[in-house]
Amino acid sequence: MGYYDDIANGYNELYAEEQLKKLLIIKHELMIKPTDLVLDVGCGTGLSSILGCRLVGIDSSAELIKQAPFKTFCCKAEKLPFAHDSFDAVICVTALHNFDMPNRALEECLGFQGIK
Repeated sequence: MGYYDDIANGYNELYAEEQLKKLLIIKHELMIKPTDLVLDVGCGTGLSSILGCRLVGIDSSAELIKQAPFKTFCCKAEKLPFAHDSFDAVICVTALHNFDMPNRALEECLGFQGIK
């Protein structure tokens, strides 16, 4: 994920405003509660912390996830390292186009029963 590793230090300056608007819509529409455990697939720098819940993130950019204020894993969305039924919800914000196999990544995400 060379591009995102390369721009990691300036990622929030470039994309935070747009991403935060999307995350506020997600928070409202999913009615995410502070007790919910949410998986953020393609979490980047951890802007999803605005959701105000318990978060776990995955991203294939090691440099981006260094900035996330919650537990993260550097891995691909096509092979998530979690047991099914582990999360109350799974989100993926503006990341699907970066996956090698988007259909496989969606299948992985949909394997969690907490999808809302």
